[in-house]
Amino acid sequence: MCHDRSSYETKQFQRAINYPINNLKFLKNVSIHYHKNFFQTRTITPIKCTICFLWNIVDTFVYAIIPFLIILTSSIIIIIKIYERRRSMANSGGKCHINRRIISSQDNSSILLIVINCLFLIMTGPFNMNLIIQSISNYFFSKSSSIKIFLQLNQFLRLIQNSYHALSFIFYCVIGNKFRSSALSLCRLTYSKSFQVIFGHQQIQTSIILRCLERKRIQSLIPATTSTSTDSDNKPISNSLNTNLSIRKSYITYGSVQKRVKILHTAV
Repeated sequence: MCHDRSSYETKQFQRAINYPINNLKFLKNVSIHYHKNFFQTRTITPIKCTICFLWNIVDTFVYAIIPFLIILTSSIIIIIKIYERRRSMANSGGKCHINRRIISSQDNSSILLIVINCLFLIMTGPFNMNLIIQSISNYFFSKSSSIKIFLQLNQFLRLIQNSYHALSFIFYCVIGNKFRSSALSLCRLTYSKSFQVIFGHQQIQTSIILRCLERKRIQSLIPATTSTSTDSDNKPISNSLNTNLSIRKSYITYGSVQKRVKILHTAV
């Protein structure tokens, strides 16, 4: 008689050898475990993690709720100050053109603060609340079905949160006029600075070449100008000397004649 247990073990061994080899193409990412029939299967009990539950709550308060409360309180204070200033302007004197311009700019800033706070709460709050609900469900119910339900929702809410962080600058530019103008001026300044840095070296080289060419041209013109200037200067000098000598001679002869005449006249 053959032993049933040994025959069963040999069959299981043959199946373990043949089955993965035959279906190797279809089972690349699947791990197959073979167990004997006399081993007792152990039930896997889920581990209750209290640290994850507390960390999700702390992360939600630190990352979403506390920053939202700080921004909300500061925006409320700013809006109250704007309202008080508008009242003081209206009570002091009528609304002139300058006061209207100031009030419109203040209204734009208050609208910017309110919209940014609402966007922050809408786009970052649901992800943290989902983490709290997921940790509570894992802590109390310990069901794998609840984890599967929250996986896709968790990814979607994380995408919304990251999109807020990526698009916050665009939100400020679209809503705030002053922020948009300052951002445009900053972009223009950086563009001009980068253009100067890139093309500055080439401009320096061209300026040096132009200066060298100008110096050579000036040096080539200097001998001709000096020769013409010396010829023109020599002629008037000789003419002036001749005229001065002739004038001096006539003056001397005339004076000597007059002196002789006077001396003879006194002798008679």
